[in-house]
Amino acid sequence: MTDDLVRQMVGVARALLDVLDGEGRRRLHRPFADEDLRRGWNYVPGEREGLSFDDLERPQRKAVHRLLASGLAPHAYAQAAVIMALEDVLDQQEGERRNRHRSDYSTLVFGEPDEEGPWGWRFEGHHVSLNVTIVDGRLSATPSFLGANPAAVRYAGAAVVRPLAQEEDLARALVTSLEPAALASAVVANQAPEDIRTTTRPRVDGALEPRGVAAAELRGTPADLLEQLVMLYVERLPRPLAV
Repeated sequence: MTDDLVRQMVGVARALLDVLDGEGRRRLHRPFADEDLRRGWNYVPGEREGLSFDDLERPQRKAVHRLLASGLAPHAYAQAAVIMALEDVLDQQEGERRNRHRSDYSTLVFGEPDEEGPWGWRFEGHHVSLNVTIVDGRLSATPSFLGANPAAVRYAGAAVVRPLAQEEDLARALVTSLEPAALASAVVANQAPEDIRTTTRPRVDGALEPRGVAAAELRGTPADLLEQLVMLYVERLPRPLAV
């Protein structure tokens, strides 16, 4: 099954390269050996290497969307599309002071798309980062990140848009299902850290002390909710990778 996925991804990546002119192709297509660029992923707004949607005509933008969709399950592709659209909403909420726009997402292809590899690609912008690597015919779709700001847009007490609703609701349900002792172990700070503890480092040195409640210690409802939460993230991937 993953062979079919790799084959599909090779096809859409080659099609993307084929619709670009010389300068566009040069900016988007980079050597696989460029380790610093290939491993330098992020999910915050800012200037990026590669081609953004602003640089592309409609057929080229559609080709980028086909590549993005090839690396996500259909529902996760929809989540990513909504998250990108929320950039315009956030810009309005901020009084347009940062000039955010849904087109501020960039694509890179590393190496020559081939069923054996090595090659890969990245699609990235504010609160979206998808990194795919193929080596020896095996596909890895990490690191992968989806966030949302605003987390929800509401009207009359109901959510009009809430792209990560299941993730938020399951996480809260898990916390509230814990017994007092497990909850005391699970909540390691009264305030969330400013960012992911490991940030965007390509390797973690093992210096982080394991904290929280171990999954093996959970039983019943908390264990079931944790499994459901983990599977939400796993099943963002195309089915051949998620099963």
